[in-house]
Formats: sequence, C-alpha cells, structure tokens
Amino acid sequence: MFDGILRNIFGAPNALQFSTAEAISLASTDYTTAPFFALYVGGTGAVKVDMHKGATGVTFAGMPAGLTPLLVTKVYKVGTDATNLIALR
Repeated sequence: MFDGILRNIFGAPNALQFSTAEAISLASTDYTTAPFFALYVGGTGAVKVDMHKGATGVTFAGMPAGLTPLLVTKVYKVGTDATNLIALR
C-alpha cells in the first residue's frame, strides 16, 4: 500500500510528500486542474499532458504502472490510454 511518501533506493523518505489524491476521470472530457505534483498510473500506457510551465500536448508513451513526479495541469482524453490514473498533491 502506497503511504504517500516517495522513498529512495535505501528506503529513506524523499522530500516529496502528498496530502491529497484525486482520481482522474477521462470518461467524457480532458482532466484540467490546478497543478498536481505526481501522477499515479495503475495500468501501463500512454499519458498525454500539459506541463505546469507551458509545454503542451506532451505524450509519455508506455508510461509504466507506478508513481511518477510530474508538475501537470491537464491530462488529455485523446492520447491517453493508461488506466486508473490518480493526481497527487
């Protein structure tokens, strides 16, 4: 079970910690939000996002299941086929 604390290879906590989590629903439209700090991917696939500082339509192909630190403001419905996405702040 993920406890919201990223750990390094030695098991020590990293500085990045989260206080909220929100399921990302792409059933009907793109997911647009205030920036979030990490993306949890439950099922491997492509994820298309807008980055916080301006890069738009960035596709991470074959993103593996797990936690990835990304500062993101939008997840696109079209271009994303990874599943069970969760935004972490």
